[in-house]
Amino acid sequence: MDFRHFQQSFSKVNNLPTSAQLQEFIREVHSKELERPKRKFVDTTGKRFINTDSNLNFQRLARIVSVLDLPLDFSLKKEWIDRDLLKVRNEIAHGERSDVDVEMFNETVSHVLEMMDLFSEGIMTAAEKKLYRR
Repeated sequence: MDFRHFQQSFSKVNNLPTSAQLQEFIREVHSKELERPKRKFVDTTGKRFINTDSNLNFQRLARIVSVLDLPLDFSLKKEWIDRDLLKVRNEIAHGERSDVDVEMFNETVSHVLEMMDLFSEGIMTAAEKKLYRR
């Protein structure tokens, strides 16, 4: 669907946004989209989809970092992620009792927030340097 096709309709809606006009515009966009054959994205490089299989372990995290080509290394956290974090997560998710004390909880929060900050900074740096254009 080409935006130019809807530009006139969009201008009218933008200038006089009544409920009826918005509904008509949405119906028009929807009907035009239904006329087009469904587009399917094919991941030819094998690097466009990130799948954690609903359970992020170190290997999957390393794959995400690799796919995004981020200069991050979480290998020092490997044992903690797979042994401590996932063990407790899985016990809780499967309804088992888990002995989590305040110290362990605070340590987990600290590790997770640190890793999230590093990951976020890595994404921001890559975006700022336009590394995605490689």
